[in-house]
Amino acid sequence: MKHSLSRPIKAGILSTVMVVSTLMLLAVAALFSLWNIDSFIFARTQYEKAQRNDIESAYVIYSTHPECFTEETTPLTIFPDRPRSKVLIEREPWGLYERASVIIEATKTISTRIMGARIPSKEGCGFFHPENLRSVTLSGNTNILTEAHLPKNGFVYGQMNTEFFCGEKVPSDRMKPAGNVFPTPLAEITETLDSMFSLQPAAPIPQEHLSVAFYGDHPFVFQASEQMSHCGLAGKIVVVAEKLEIDSTCQIEDIVVICSNLVIKKGFEGSLQAFARDTVCIEPEVHLYYPSGIYAEKLVEISDHSIIEGYIAVNQKNRQEITEPGYLSSCKSLVRGLVYVNGNAHLQGIVSGSVFVKEAVHYTPNGYYRGILHDFTLLENKDVTYPLLLDNGKRREIKWVKQ
Repeated sequence: MKHSLSRPIKAGILSTVMVVSTLMLLAVAALFSLWNIDSFIFARTQYEKAQRNDIESAYVIYSTHPECFTEETTPLTIFPDRPRSKVLIEREPWGLYERASVIIEATKTISTRIMGARIPSKEGCGFFHPENLRSVTLSGNTNILTEAHLPKNGFVYGQMNTEFFCGEKVPSDRMKPAGNVFPTPLAEITETLDSMFSLQPAAPIPQEHLSVAFYGDHPFVFQASEQMSHCGLAGKIVVVAEKLEIDSTCQIEDIVVICSNLVIKKGFEGSLQAFARDTVCIEPEVHLYYPSGIYAEKLVEISDHSIIEGYIAVNQKNRQEITEPGYLSSCKSLVRGLVYVNGNAHLQGIVSGSVFVKEAVHYTPNGYYRGILHDFTLLENKDVTYPLLLDNGKRREIKWVKQ
């Protein structure tokens, strides 16, 4: 008897096999697609990470060796064996700071930051008062907690009226001779200042809020009336006026103001760099955030409870009489950064950073006391970033800004 080895297969089983096979094929395709997507995301993430590393490396190289970047735009290959690591470094002055941009050449990715100097000048940090054949007298609650470059007679401890010295004495190893030469602004800074003071405004300040990217063409230059209020300005903007008052209703960030006389009204908060041919007056309870700065050629006056984060620079080009102050600070004021006065400086309150003064003078309603510091505190602050006023060496990043 013969037996058949084959049996008929029901049609329903074939359709089941086809469905299962199709589902398995779709599952394999989905897994393959997910693997491709995952590989793409991983590759893209790694490439973006490499770009970020290239940008940070470029800033480190530029900050450490700025003297190698003499042109406004300089190409740089981070890794010679990786051509796609080629970047461009663009830089330009922004007030007494610097705008530096790193551009990845392959993708045109851009990072822009405001930079400053790591140290105030080649003389170093701390207190600087040039030789004038006199000593510098400390009275009241005065504390110099940094290295001090002084006339050869150094510090002495005395009194003003009935107030004797009650601060911390300065150890002798923190006192060094200053010499006769007072540091002056760098030649390129003088050129930058002359260029800024010659700027011509193109339009009145807009009514609406305006933010201008730092990377790009020339700044927007606006003409201001005598009062600024209820305005919003940020970024690469220059405001030009003859006499100007900025009140607390203004929202201002990183702009430059150029005028003859400036008053920043009580309660204002923001960041700006102001440049005045004559006088700048800071009223009480003003807070200028980093990276801010005040430059004047006659007088800067800071009132009670005001905070300046950045720099104050007074460059009295013509020698002033001892009765004419170049800088007046309240005993309740605070400056984080640099105070530079090429003239007569009445120093009170707190400075956290460095002080360079041509002549220390304490003014009272009844007269003045030459060569004296009264109720003044100078703190060491190694984290401060300084303007490029006196030193063009190593840089330090201040903040990231809008491209």
